[in-house]
Order: sequence, then C-alpha cells, then structure tokens
Amino acid sequence: EPGLLFQEGAVEELLEIMRQNQPCCISLRPKQGAYPMKAAEEILEIDQYCRERFIELVPSFATFGHLYNLLQSKSYNKYSELANYQPKVHKWQESREHHTIDSSNPESFEVIKEMLQQVIPLFSSNKFNICCDETVDMGKGRGKALADKIGEGQMYVNFLNSVEKYCEMDVIRPTQVVRQAKVKMAASKTAPGPANS
Repeated sequence: EPGLLFQEGAVEELLEIMRQNQPCCISLRPKQGAYPMKAAEEILEIDQYCRERFIELVPSFATFGHLYNLLQSKSYNKYSELANYQPKVHKWQESREHHTIDSSNPESFEVIKEMLQQVIPLFSSNKFNICCDETVDMGKGRGKALADKIGEGQMYVNFLNSVEKYCEMDVIRPTQVVRQAKVKMAASKTAPGPANS
C-alpha cells in the first residue's frame, strides 16, 4: 500500500516543492520530469566527491518548522498547525513565521517519516540535522487541545523525540529511486571510457 506521499495525487506537488525548496537539493534543480532520480544521482555523486576528499557531507532537512511551501500546498495543508492559513505579507517573512507541522496529528509524523525515508539513504554520514527550529505556530491551531492538555513544551519534545528516534532506527532503507540511482552511478563508473586514438 502506498504511503501518504503517494496518495491523492500529491506526489507531483511534493516533488515540485522539494525540487525548489529543500536544503538537501541545494543547486540540484533538475529539469522537469528528471526528479527525483536525477537529484538522487547528484546527491550520491556529491556525497562520494566529499568522501574522497575526507569531507563528511551532513544532510539538513526540515522536519517540524520551516515547512511553509509544503504546508501551503493543497495536498499537505491538512498537516499544517494553522488550518487554511493564507499568507499576508512577503513570502520570505511568512516562510519564517507560519510553517509548523501539526504535531498533534499522527499522520503528520507519517509524512515526515516518508520524506526522511527518501533523503537519509542518499548520504553516507551517520549524522543528520533534523531542523526542528522556529515552530512558532505549535499549539496555536489544530494542536491547541493537546497544547492545553500537556503544554507546548511537551508537544515540542514529544515530536522532536519521535523524529530523532526514527532517524536512529535501523528501519530506514533506500527507496526504489535511491537504489536505481546507485545502480546507475555504479554502472557509469565501470563503463569503458572513449578509445584512445
């Protein structure tokens, strides 16, 4: 059964959001239709390039706050702390203020898990920045009942611990895209070069 990311026709929207906005794809803005395979190949190549030069490439991926573009999308707005939030000022300012995932909704964590499932296997580092900062809306919308019951601080710690534990688990396996990208990369390394004249 497909996960949340592949239901309701939302995958294309998510890929477009990731293509344009996720830190793991810095300057990896492939042509239309090339993502996620092309981006996965490029990330693997950059990671290998770093390893060969004794540099550890540590991924950084928003998992709690800084999810403005994801949560403003039609398919994923239902996971936003603020229901049907409409931007009022310049996007740059809004993207830093109203972008917290609804940590009281168990499906929100499933979305984050599926995103991590696609990103973590691309990096050889055993470190991962989960970027759980600037959760200014937490407990002020859909999660208000939980915040009133256990407090915003405990809500934050609970979600942070869930993300951290998931990243530490040995259940994160390469997705089909990652496996295909690794096979393609390996094949390109063993392919014979041009013949000498």
